[in-house]
Amino acid sequence: MIARFTLNIIRSIALLAAFAGSCLAAASPAVTNLPLVTSHISSPVKLATDQFMNIYLTDPRGGGINKYDRTGKWVASIAIPTPQGMAVTAGEDLVVSQKNKVTVFSSAGTARFTLKDSQGATFVFKYANGVAIDPVNGTIFVTDSLDDCVLVFNAQGQPVNTGVAVSGKPANSFGSSGNGSGQFATPTGIAFEKKSRQLAVADTFNGRVQFFDLSYAYQKSIGSLGSGQLAFTSPEGIAFEYTKDATQSLSRMYLLDSFQSRVQVIDPTGNGTFLKEIGGYGRNPGQLKNPSDVIFDNTNNRLIVANGLGSLTAYAVDGGATPGNVDVTPPNPFTITPTADFTTNQSSFTFSGTVEKGAVVAVSANTAAVIGPVTYSSASPTVNVWSVTVSSIAAGANIFTFNAYDSANNPATLTRTVTFSAANAVALTLNAVTSPTNNTAQTLTGTMDSGATVAVTANTAAVIGATSYPTATTWSVPVTGLVAGANSFTIVGSLGGKTSSTIAATINAVLTPPDMDVSTLASGSTTATKLVTVRGAVVIDENFDRVTVAVNTVNNGAPVTLTLSGGTFAHPVILTAGANTIVTTVYDKAGNSASDSRTINYDPTIAQTTITSTAATNGSVTTAATLDFAGTAPAGTTSVQISYLASGTPTTVPATLGTGTWTATGINLDNGLNTIQATAMNGASQLNSAVMTVTRVAADKPTLTVSSPVNDLTTGSTAVTVSGSAGAAAVSAALDGAAIPATFAPGAPGTFTLSQSGLGDGTHLVAITATDAFGNSVTSYRSIWIKTSPPADFTLNSFTGQTTTLSGQFAPGSTVYIRDANANNLVPPQIVGATGTWAITLSTPYDPATMNLFGLDPAGNSTRNGRLANDNSPPDITDVIRAMRMSVGINQATPTDLLRGDVAPPSRPDGKINIFDVVVILETILGL
Repeated sequence: MIARFTLNIIRSIALLAAFAGSCLAAASPAVTNLPLVTSHISSPVKLATDQFMNIYLTDPRGGGINKYDRTGKWVASIAIPTPQGMAVTAGEDLVVSQKNKVTVFSSAGTARFTLKDSQGATFVFKYANGVAIDPVNGTIFVTDSLDDCVLVFNAQGQPVNTGVAVSGKPANSFGSSGNGSGQFATPTGIAFEKKSRQLAVADTFNGRVQFFDLSYAYQKSIGSLGSGQLAFTSPEGIAFEYTKDATQSLSRMYLLDSFQSRVQVIDPTGNGTFLKEIGGYGRNPGQLKNPSDVIFDNTNNRLIVANGLGSLTAYAVDGGATPGNVDVTPPNPFTITPTADFTTNQSSFTFSGTVEKGAVVAVSANTAAVIGPVTYSSASPTVNVWSVTVSSIAAGANIFTFNAYDSANNPATLTRTVTFSAANAVALTLNAVTSPTNNTAQTLTGTMDSGATVAVTANTAAVIGATSYPTATTWSVPVTGLVAGANSFTIVGSLGGKTSSTIAATINAVLTPPDMDVSTLASGSTTATKLVTVRGAVVIDENFDRVTVAVNTVNNGAPVTLTLSGGTFAHPVILTAGANTIVTTVYDKAGNSASDSRTINYDPTIAQTTITSTAATNGSVTTAATLDFAGTAPAGTTSVQISYLASGTPTTVPATLGTGTWTATGINLDNGLNTIQATAMNGASQLNSAVMTVTRVAADKPTLTVSSPVNDLTTGSTAVTVSGSAGAAAVSAALDGAAIPATFAPGAPGTFTLSQSGLGDGTHLVAITATDAFGNSVTSYRSIWIKTSPPADFTLNSFTGQTTTLSGQFAPGSTVYIRDANANNLVPPQIVGATGTWAITLSTPYDPATMNLFGLDPAGNSTRNGRLANDNSPPDITDVIRAMRMSVGINQATPTDLLRGDVAPPSRPDGKINIFDVVVILETILGL
């Protein structure tokens, strides 16, 4: 009993862990009706979708499977006898249950193979029903409704021994008849939950859904027999909804009850929470009659139900919609090298070619040849180079089919017949080529039969040199003049008495450095702010590699590789006194790079110029075409110049100057990243500058503004709260690259808040990402510099008696205060300059016993912190003891001791260290 109790606790903990990281608390959705789809529907049974959101409906009475595009337009009928359940593989094959068997068909309906038993014969089901596929490895799961179990097969259709099959069931099964945990009474629908990587099985006559992990262990159940919330009579269809942020967390589960003619929307956390009912029995709009399956379109926020009335009934969820018209043009270009059928003596071969950017290439074979992953590199803004390696090529003729699908799922098809003859064809190999590359010259090399000759041809103007033979069995051909983009080469080996062999390669020459926009202060600018942020944007394509930032005064100038969000980046930089060189570099996989180098001067002695906008903050994402700006300017300012880009042209205009303030209206925002810099001038000389970064997006994209803090933050607190607004469906956040929770209240716009505590000293970067219902996302950043350690470098040069001159050392950017016994400033606070030296002259001598002299570092930490040891550590018990000795006269307090230990009363220290100071230091240590 104890062992079972312990096992249940462990299982519960594992279950919570699996769902805690994969599921967010869900809200009841807003649901409206969408137009019905009725074309070519006779007896709707099961639904499936492919990666392009084409919809497939099994229709046994209609003679097969109906295919619809994502708008609901009928595309084709695929003639397949007695279809029941189905799923679509990553390669666009259709896995279809047909009562006593399951067959894998091509997208055109050609049977490729059936699922097999351990003897290699077609597996015989009692009643094959629901089908699900693991998107990672292609494993196929099928419910057998009459045998009360789930069968498991690999992507090639071979049975997978589960290790948990009960007596009398196939070895590749899990589950048995009954109503206990892990048992079934007519399982029907099945779905793969991709975040927790668990299987959800509709246990129909038990009125529930059961979850299993991939070791086929029971995890939990949702629902029970009956009517009402979380009660079911005949649950048959399961669909999952995921968030649209980078985490793609599980949000909601949709469970269809055929008998009750409704769909229950459920928060799948734990044992499930009822959120909403959709449908209900009837013929009116939005009602259902004996529905049989359900799918969720996560891209367009649509729920689609196979309605027994003879339609696909669709619902918009949280503002979803039926997508607009799709194009019907096949991908162009779509090419393949070699350009013709060929013979080889190698059992492994690499195909390559070009394809329209954004299209995907799926490869299949009529043999058991193993198809590797298809890789892509960018050849131009509209064209990609693709490549795939196939292995275990069968002896004789192998027909490879290459299908390219664009975003509208328009296909383009090419085939190549590869004849593998290990004995009769010339032995010919090609060593790996470098692709992509930024070099216009490359040497092709490989091996061949002794005595063979090798000829190379190209599809471009690349210059092919003479073939040389370094040894009797190796060859080499220099190639120069590679053109930008795809350069395809066909290599043919010939030898008398043998069949010629062919191999091929495509070299993608990327000769242009990647683009990058950087937003921060212009090179040569001066600022009084120690913390600045380098923001920017790059194009993330197949060639993108990384972005780095290097600062000459940080870590000896070593570059730091940044984490990007949707092609944007940010990096906080702590400036040192004087000139700081910041180099931002983007790299591609071809070896190209582009750098942005700026020198920013840090001079804290002049009050900082500021810049604000009523409609945006630093880092905002907006749809506005213009913005109004305002700010403050330091004393001595004679003009403020506003710099920005107008239609890509650098533009500078004067602001309207007031008394210590300025305004500028109607400043243009270009599409994309905008840098608006305000520079305070004294005549022709710059005083200092402030900058604001604003990104302009199209009207149908999300918007985002961080309202608190309105700019990057320097603080002595370890707790930070960030809040703002977003015109989006969801908001997520990350701190230093790791996801953190954010609370989001939807609205027009919605609002968000996130809080983090216990942060360590140093710089931190908060990234806030807003995502709309169509998956579009934008990101805004806040840099935070936390400095809680007390200042250790504040010194006071020695003096005797009363004096009018005080001087010492302090960190640049810190502020020195001298106040009287009533906490009034005797002189204006002085900002310490780049040298770190400060000096203040009083108008009259002042009694040091009642003079309150202290400093605040840039983070606001005070030198009067009780740390008599004068270092960066917080006060400890040794400081209490030293203060006690001074308070009773055993030790004499020095001016430096008074700077740090004279802390009481807090508002106006009294020029001595006494028992009151001891108490305050002790309270600080104890956290009181």
